[in-house]
Amino acid sequence: MLEALGEHGADLNRGCDHAPGPAIRGVTVPDGAQLERRRPVRVPARPLDTGGIGKGLALRWAARRASALLPSGSALLLDAGGDVVAAGDRANAAWAVGIEDPVAIGVPGAEPIAVVELRAGALATSSVGIRRWLAPDGTGVHHIIDPATRAPARTSLIAVTVASDDPAWSEVWTKALFLAGRQGIRDEARRRGLAAWWIDVDGQLGMTPAARAQTSWVDESRVR
Repeated sequence: MLEALGEHGADLNRGCDHAPGPAIRGVTVPDGAQLERRRPVRVPARPLDTGGIGKGLALRWAARRASALLPSGSALLLDAGGDVVAAGDRANAAWAVGIEDPVAIGVPGAEPIAVVELRAGALATSSVGIRRWLAPDGTGVHHIIDPATRAPARTSLIAVTVASDDPAWSEVWTKALFLAGRQGIRDEARRRGLAAWWIDVDGQLGMTPAARAQTSWVDESRVR
């Protein structure tokens, strides 16, 4: 889908069928059966963008392995492309993690729009502030696809951040809440008891009560 929208300058005239490698003939397998040469079958290739969930799973597995090696009384904070996970013991102290202001991306010296206290668990963000480009027809598009329309989601949101116990689930919920849109995200996040922060196309910040409880600083002039 993203290639069809022209991400990374994809060749839109290239077919999506890929032939398999050379067929294998005359190989004896342990039970004595023979693999026969068969007519090659062409199947459609449908690449998936697994960047977000891939980061979440990588952080989950890395944190588990690193936590098992932590000396007593120590802690860790792992970062993978803006998604973070904290584990260990910081003697009741929290990590201060800034939520990037998507309106100020690329502005030298830009401050975060909020700062979150993270003692344990994960914080993930999905944003269309950077990964956006012009489609072949000149339309502005981004990488978060609405499965209902199979087109870039038009939700009046720029970024969604979610805190939870698990980085992979934080990633999942950022996407689900992004698709809920500016009108539905507050009720959806509160109904599910999520700590969520979101910034809309007007640059205004919203957050759930659970998110407010974890926020040590916020640009109050932007809160709606």
